[in-house]
Amino acid sequence: PARGGPGGRGGGGEPAPLLPRLRAGTGDTARRLLDLASGGGDGDAAREQRRRLVAEQCEVPTSVETVRVLLEAGADAARMLERAPPDRVPVVLAAWPAGAGHVTAADGQTALHLASGSPSCVHELVAAGVDPNVRDGHQRTPLMAAVVRSADGESVRLLLRMGANANASDAHGRTALMHGAEGGRLAGVRALLDSGAPVVDVEARLSLIHI
Repeated sequence: PARGGPGGRGGGGEPAPLLPRLRAGTGDTARRLLDLASGGGDGDAAREQRRRLVAEQCEVPTSVETVRVLLEAGADAARMLERAPPDRVPVVLAAWPAGAGHVTAADGQTALHLASGSPSCVHELVAAGVDPNVRDGHQRTPLMAAVVRSADGESVRLLLRMGANANASDAHGRTALMHGAEGGRLAGVRALLDSGAPVVDVEARLSLIHI
């Protein structure tokens, strides 16, 4: 590639960043840029170059098709979900619906944990067969994540309707209610209390006093 072009090198000798072009372009544009940056072709070397390039991208594009291109090129779906802002989590899931339910991040969080702030994503994943009580590496459930991530508590209510256990506790003995109370997440706490979640211990009661 030419100097300064996609995957080329600028004056400082560093690879020209693909991210601004990937964010601004369509899926077809992203595919062409990756082909140019990797020298094109379907050989092992070209595929490895594309995988390395997409692994370096630190932001999630807004286009479903662009995200799909990055995933096809070897981007880590779990890492992408971890770093995606709330409004782009649905974009990642829509780009990879067949495999998103099986994503597991480094700390054991599943796609349902990572997407727990989005009611539409919660519904899509649980309806596809993801266990609403699946545990991460710290024995936290998606409900514990939702009570912290949900801005209006709707994901909490939805998970409860879809079978989430409000009484489950993590590896440290904390329930979803305790997670919400300790974090000052009023919307999530109200959703749990409205559903009848019990305040089962003194620590939870004390935490609730402060929100």
